[in-house]
Amino acid sequence: MQRILLIEDCVSTLNLISNELTSSGFVVTSTTNAADGLEILRAGQIDAVVSDLNMASLSGFEVLSQVQAEPGAHKVPVIIITGDVDDDNKKFGMEGGAAAWMTKPFRMEELTAVVRAVI
Repeated sequence: MQRILLIEDCVSTLNLISNELTSSGFVVTSTTNAADGLEILRAGQIDAVVSDLNMASLSGFEVLSQVQAEPGAHKVPVIIITGDVDDDNKKFGMEGGAAAWMTKPFRMEELTAVVRAVI
């Protein structure tokens, strides 16, 4: 089974996405804290990261940068999810190596399809 690390600081959104990905056959490890998520990434085999952009501890851009800098995880695809509609941020994220960028609200089926596509 493919393992997804979900980093989202809004608990209700985290639960919704986690439930959807789990019901779609993924093993999901989730956290509301980006620093904790990076520790989880370092500790185990993760096939993809789904990260919110705007979080209190670290931003999704920082998560993306740190995943890419991690020797054992630098090829793990990172999907950024955000309510931010700023095209400059999207461009920055995609040029920075994000595998995908999804603007909230989105359909859960779309997220599942994107996760499958990038793994």
